[in-house]
Amino acid sequence: MPDPYIDFQHVSKAFGDNHVLDDVSFEVFPGETVCILGRSGVGKSVSLHHIMGFLKPDSGHVIVAGEDITNFTEAQLEPIRKKVTMVFQNGALFDSLTVGENVAFPLRERKDLSEEQIFQIVDGLLEMVAVKEMRDLLPSDLSTGMKRSVAIARALAAQPECVLYDEPTTMVDPLMAQLLGDLADGQALARAVPGRGRRVTPEHSQGPGRVAGPGTRRGNREHLIVAVRRTLYIV
Repeated sequence: MPDPYIDFQHVSKAFGDNHVLDDVSFEVFPGETVCILGRSGVGKSVSLHHIMGFLKPDSGHVIVAGEDITNFTEAQLEPIRKKVTMVFQNGALFDSLTVGENVAFPLRERKDLSEEQIFQIVDGLLEMVAVKEMRDLLPSDLSTGMKRSVAIARALAAQPECVLYDEPTTMVDPLMAQLLGDLADGQALARAVPGRGRRVTPEHSQGPGRVAGPGTRRGNREHLIVAVRRTLYIV
């Protein structure tokens, strides 16, 4: 069996007298989809923020991509955050950039793609998340579900090894919730995306998901989804 890609080892975290995480342990293996389900305030988002290094545990260790990031500095976390990206509840889009520019942002940061290649990849990703016609709109013109779709497209454009979704289907209509759920499960990633004259495809299909982590099981896809896949890559 491969080593876990994410390994929470006896993690505790408190904010004042509020003990949010208390000796929490769980593992996520490559190619696996894991859901953390529970009522508000049990530490779902706090767990994700530890994986991203936004928060430090009071005790325990957080292993990501084979490295113990528990005491990493911001500079040390930078390469980890290129491997692991997060889709926030509010989308966290750049307000002054159009939908297309938001998705293109991580592609331009790479500095190894032409504008034509970037345009093709952005078009394919926006079509995959069903918002291609919104390409020239600003985030303020979009519904909550559309913002999350664009945020997912931007996250995938960064070609991460791991994607963290924080409440992707909250406050959206049933059809959009189904689409976002399929994206989180990896079921909608097999659609071809033009790029460098070839295609972008998932290198590793998703296996069955499992429930883990703080809180009690409650509903389906209602809360936080951690989806770990091998790199979505351009060949």
